[in-house]
Amino acid sequence: MFKVVENSPKLSPESSTLLVWSVFAVALCVVVAYGYTVRSEGHAVNNKEQKPQMTVQQSAPEVAHDLILANHFPYNDPVNDMVEDDPFPFATEIRSVSERMDVDPGLIYAIVKAESSFRTQVKSTAGAVGLMQVVAHAAGKDAWQKVLKESGKPAARDLKDPYTNLLLGSAYIKLLNEHHFDNVKDPELRQGLVLAAYNWGPSNVKKMLKKGQPRDLQELHWSLFKRAPKETYNYVKRVLQYKAQFEDNYSESA
Repeated sequence: MFKVVENSPKLSPESSTLLVWSVFAVALCVVVAYGYTVRSEGHAVNNKEQKPQMTVQQSAPEVAHDLILANHFPYNDPVNDMVEDDPFPFATEIRSVSERMDVDPGLIYAIVKAESSFRTQVKSTAGAVGLMQVVAHAAGKDAWQKVLKESGKPAARDLKDPYTNLLLGSAYIKLLNEHHFDNVKDPELRQGLVLAAYNWGPSNVKKMLKKGQPRDLQELHWSLFKRAPKETYNYVKRVLQYKAQFEDNYSESA
């Protein structure tokens, strides 16, 4: 039992009120500080939970595949894939790929315009994907191995990336030019043969050449008209027209 001291000093009403308010202020500060600590910890936990865990969702082969891309395709990133209409769509990527693969930027531009009209996600019934309509198991595989010096082939998601698609498509153009038709001395004729092979396949073009070797681009047009699918004949003419348009409008800016 506590002993009550009757003669203890009594607080005045003013002092009692001040004491009550002081206790209330201290309690409020404690509550606010506790709430801030809890909220901060919760925010940190939420942020940690929201971070994408790509390696958890990917299989080991997919991780290895992406590591290959990271080493060889520094622009394989949507942030860097900006559609620039000035002076032409994907100008930055086309210039970069042209310089890296030593392929005429006008030719890359013309093929992209003919193949996809600059649409990155388009896919044909034959499985061709992206800006330059690269087929993963055919041209894509050949270019993948030439550019990356790796076995395997690109995945569909790789071919929808603008820079990757442009690089692989241009690498295949380089392959056709240097390994399939390198014996053709006329540069215009060789370019026409490369375009026909890009659309129809190099083996088909070589079979056509066994029936008669054109001496120049004009004779090649005639051979394609007589012996190749109509699509290939029109394709070569259309790409060369787009290339001429590029040279008239963008050659200085490329």
